[in-house]
Amino acid sequence: MKKASAWLLVIGWISAVLGGLVGIFIGAHLASAKVAAAGGEKTFKYDDYSRKQGIPMVIIGLMVFALGVWLRARG
Repeated sequence: MKKASAWLLVIGWISAVLGGLVGIFIGAHLASAKVAAAGGEKTFKYDDYSRKQGIPMVIIGLMVFALGVWLRARG
């Protein structure tokens, strides 16, 4: 497992807070990305800290995105 780059985390959080789909996708990638190990078993690509950043990033991104859609629909 590797630690996610600082830039990936920063861009993901900024995008999530601003309601961007990029933040949602980055968060989902951080939380769930896996790689095949030498023996063929799959392990998480990122360390615990990086994966734990991904889940709230997705949740906040979805909430802000939904709020934006709702506000636009109201006029």
